[in-house]
This record gives sequence, structure tokens and C-alpha cells, in this order.
Amino acid sequence: SLSRSAQASVACWKQPPMKSSNILFRAALGACLLESLSHAVAAAVPKYVVIIVADDLGSADLQAFSNFSKIRTPALSKLAAEGLVLDNYYTMSQCTPTRASIMTGRYPIRYGLQNKVPPDDSDYGLALDETILPQRLQSHGFRTHAVGKWHLGLIHPEYTPTYRGFESFLGFYTGMQDYFTHEDLGFDFRNDTRPNCGAGCSEVLRQAAGTYSTNVFAAEAERVVANHDKQQPLFLYFAFQAVHAPDEVPESYRRPYRGLFGIGQEAEQREIYAGMLSALDEGVANLTRALDARGMLEDTLIAFTTDNGGPVTDEQCARGKCNKGQGSNNWPRRGGKHSMWEGGVRGPAFVSYRKEIPPGRWGGLMHSVDWLPSILEAAGSSARAKTGFELDGASMWKAWLGHGPSPRTDLLLNIDSFRDGLDEQIPSTAGYIRVDGEHQWKLFVGQPGPPDLWKAPPELNVSSRGQGVPYVTCDPFCLFDVAKDPREEHDLAADATVAAVARALLEEVKKYNESAVPALFPGHRQTCMLVDGVLTPCVEASLLAAPGVELTV
Repeated sequence: SLSRSAQASVACWKQPPMKSSNILFRAALGACLLESLSHAVAAAVPKYVVIIVADDLGSADLQAFSNFSKIRTPALSKLAAEGLVLDNYYTMSQCTPTRASIMTGRYPIRYGLQNKVPPDDSDYGLALDETILPQRLQSHGFRTHAVGKWHLGLIHPEYTPTYRGFESFLGFYTGMQDYFTHEDLGFDFRNDTRPNCGAGCSEVLRQAAGTYSTNVFAAEAERVVANHDKQQPLFLYFAFQAVHAPDEVPESYRRPYRGLFGIGQEAEQREIYAGMLSALDEGVANLTRALDARGMLEDTLIAFTTDNGGPVTDEQCARGKCNKGQGSNNWPRRGGKHSMWEGGVRGPAFVSYRKEIPPGRWGGLMHSVDWLPSILEAAGSSARAKTGFELDGASMWKAWLGHGPSPRTDLLLNIDSFRDGLDEQIPSTAGYIRVDGEHQWKLFVGQPGPPDLWKAPPELNVSSRGQGVPYVTCDPFCLFDVAKDPREEHDLAADATVAAVARALLEEVKKYNESAVPALFPGHRQTCMLVDGVLTPCVEASLLAAPGVELTV
């Protein structure tokens, strides 16, 4: 069913056609346009906003996006069915760049996070002069809270969430860790309970050791909702660790899937992964139940996204870590996490706002940079940016309300010269997309992958393709029409009939490249990051250091 604002707009367009002069017809058409716009503007503003980020979720893992997945996620399926499924949605190819793009509404080439994710002991993060989403919403009266994975910097406390617009944060600052011990380079599990919560405030949650992080984060999200003053707007950023490696889950979540995917290592990995995703789904169910119990759900805009495609691995990754073999899947798309093939950057996403967004599926082109301006417009706030920090994102809000066309026709996938996982320079690499009528052109320069294969899930019993083939190098370019060739099997670079398309897209890439800033990676490694085994921002570490306290990496 259509929202109230959409129903009014449709009623206007369904008026009988004018039989008199063209002048009168044009006047009536103009009135309808104005009425449609006024209804979009008058749509009920969501009082609460929740962004849910799944980590490394494959594009074929949720049943809302796959006709073969056996992984049961009833809460996500229900939200997707009640909301608007975004069928033409793109992210960056790995987590930090995508998270930065969500927070800033700007491509990572603008602030140097376009390639390898920051190592735990790196000396950089998301630039402090960037104004990010919680800061913008705070200025509009929102209470702001973050739960889960951060991965946007920790070298100084100023890079951590409560210095960037969040009033509280429970989670970990880095990119991955053990789900139970909460350790990687060091122990990293924090409870930051107020704005600017650094040394003397940030609590190291040693007592959480042995507790599954997905459950901890879900409980914290419920607590935030339970304690919130309903009269005030709320922004909750809920970034799961799941379903990122390592493959770990309590047996109770894995048990329903034992034997379901066959036998062998891949089947076992799929079982564990399915359990991890079920635990995530349980967390989403608990959050939505908490919102409903407090009478907040109808007034909540819920955005769900992955941060990149699911990891898939093959012999191409032998020289370094493309990823650790994991149970995620992007079939039948090509590639996975770290690549700009569809399997790496085209991921599952939906938006749900019962009061105004009609349910359905939407094929409008969208990128992760579009969340910020879309949410700001939905909340009745301005998306204007300060000079020198102009947004790359476009607001999808009006298109979502009436399922109209996307306001964007083009997007930049990335410009990069370093391959995460291989720890080596690669030929200058870029990806660009343009929608033109029935075509969706996708241009590559350099190396779009690895990984570069079509990896089938074990439950399909279908042979994977492309495993171990040499890297594809697009020199001078590759060109695909993913509207007609979604598996990216047919390179049209040699087709003279589309040469003009390729030239036009290359010119767009050139313009972006001229404005790109140098990548911050590799940066420098810090020797101040561990205090008694706890991963700690350097300034905080210097304050905590005392005779007899270990202060090393």
C-alpha cells in the first residue's frame, strides 16, 4: 500500500486528461508536479533513525536477495518485505572506505581512505575536518549513539566515536577481532559513556571476555532504545562485527544448519557462517521488538546495508590475504570483497519507514555516499556542505517516497593504486558506472580484482568458474553492460559501436582523478598502542603509562 503522501500524488496524476488547450494542460501538469513535490516535502519526518551495518555480507546470503539461500533470517526478511529493497545499490569494496562514505556522504578519494583499511597500529583515520552524519544530526536535535565496529581511526581519542558526534559508544575501534576474547593486536572492547570520552572515561570491558560480541551489541542497542526519551529524536548507528571473519559462533546458532550444506570444508564454513548470520538476525529482531514495545517503530526509519560484498577466495589470493576462506556468497555475481566486480561492490540493502515509504523493490542507482543526504532530508535537515567539502552523495528521499527514478545516473566505484591483501602496488585502477536508458555501463581501468571468479555456494552443487585464472588487467579499459550482462562475462572494450561510451566514462574518471587526494596508506606504525595488552589511542596511552606498565606494540 502507498503512503499517505504517495497516494495524494498518484491521485493527482490519475485525473482525467484535459481536452482543452495545451496551455490549460500544461498548467494542470505543472500543478500536479507542484503537488507531488509538496507532498514529498510534507511527508512525515521520521523521529528516529537506525542504520544497521552488516560486515562482509554476501549479496546472495539473505533470502530477500536470493532464491536459493537456506540461511534463515526472519527478522531481516520481514523488514525487507515491509520496506523498500534497493536492487541497484553499490558500496566500496571493503569496510573502512564504505563506513567513511556513509558517515561523510563523500567518496573516499576526497580524504585518502580509498585503498587498504587502516591497520590497528596506523597513524591515521577519517580526517578530523570531515563533518560526519551524527554531528549533522546532533545539530538538528538528535540524540546519537553508536554500537559495534568503528574502524575509522583510533591513533588519538579525537578519532573515536564520542569525539565525532556520538554521545555513547559500546564496541571496538579496530577492524576485526575474536568474537569471544575480543582480541587481535590487543584487547579492544570499550564502553564510552559520554561525549569526548577518552582517558579517565573510556571503560575497558574486560568482563566481556568470553561473551559473543553479536549478543553484546544487540543487548546494548536494546538498552539504548529502552532508555531513550521518546520526545527527542534518536540516531542509532548499529554496526555488527558479524559476519566478518573469524568464523565463530555459539553451537546453538550453528546446530540448525549442521549437514544442511553437504560435507567438506566449504560446507562447514557455510554452516558456521549461517549461524553467525542467524545470530545477527536475532539481534535485529530484538532491536525491532524493543522499538515496537516503546511505540517507536512506526516513527523509525531503518536503513540496512552491507559494507561490501562477501569474501570469496581462490588461488589468486595465494600471495596475500584476499580474505580468509569464509562461508559468504555472491552467486551468480563475479568476484567478492576487495574487488570492484559486482560481487565485491553490489550488495544487499533496504530502507524501511512504515509511515511513508511504500514497500516494494526499487532499481534506482544508489551508492553508500547517498545515505547521508537521504537521511538528512528525511529528517528535515539540510545537506549543505562547507566549502571544499562538497558532497558526492545525492538524496534518495523523494524517490523512495514515490518509487520514482534515482536522482543519480553515474557513480564512481573507486580510484586506487594499491591492492588490499596483496600488500603491493598495482596498476592505477578505477571503476565507474553510468545508467543510460536500458544500459548500465561499467568501466574498469587497471585490475578490478582479485578475487575474480564466480563462486557457487555448496548448497547449489554447481561448479565455480574462473578459479586460479590470471589477473584481469583492463588496459586501456574494460567495458561491461551489467544491465544485460550482470555476471560480467562479456567485455565490450573491442566493440567499436560503444567506443563513444567508453571515451565519455574515461573522461569522467579523469576528472575525479584530478581532484583525488593521495591515499593515507601505508602511513606509519605507532609504538604507543598497547597498554597492558589493551589497544589504546596514543594520547590516552601516554596519560595511562606509569612505571611498570607495558607500553609497546
